[in-house]
Amino acid sequence: MNKYKNIFFKINNQQYIKIKISCSDQIFFHRFDPVEIIFYDKKIKYILSQKDFLGPKIEPLCWFFTSAKDGKLELSESINDDLGYLYNQKIYNESISSKENPDRRIHYFLMFNGNQYKTWFYTKKGSIFLQITPTYKWHFSDPKENEIFTPYEEFIKNYKSCLTIEIKKEVLSEWIKQSNEIMDMVLKNDN
Repeated sequence: MNKYKNIFFKINNQQYIKIKISCSDQIFFHRFDPVEIIFYDKKIKYILSQKDFLGPKIEPLCWFFTSAKDGKLELSESINDDLGYLYNQKIYNESISSKENPDRRIHYFLMFNGNQYKTWFYTKKGSIFLQITPTYKWHFSDPKENEIFTPYEEFIKNYKSCLTIEIKKEVLSEWIKQSNEIMDMVLKNDN
């Protein structure tokens, strides 16, 4: 019988990432334990990733956190729009030229690629940021029958980021420690 174990990456008492792990073993984590990743902002809940596995999610977290600490996730100063806006524009209109899109590597900063939200992690001028942005629901599918449809032009006209939060270096250090401990446990238990 599966039980749930929750891991929290806290920013403060009202904002945190929760990794809900469905595990058959309450003591150990395994690479293919199913996970759901949720960000809580006070009473608002953003589902960042679901129907996924622990190993393929914790490995990138370790990489993102360590890369940010080491200054390897610097967002180009030429990017003035938020990453979610650029992502939606790029997906909707692949004809955006490299002149209009100064950094074609925006996927480099994509931490979670959820159905409703994209989660970005980057540094800018020495500060570390976590950003959650909405994704146009019908990029890759047609509306279902009787579903209320919003044309892309209306979505992008009213587009705004869900949140952008600066992550303090002390918080990041704790996240690095947590994610590495989980990754070590996964690697140990998969051998």
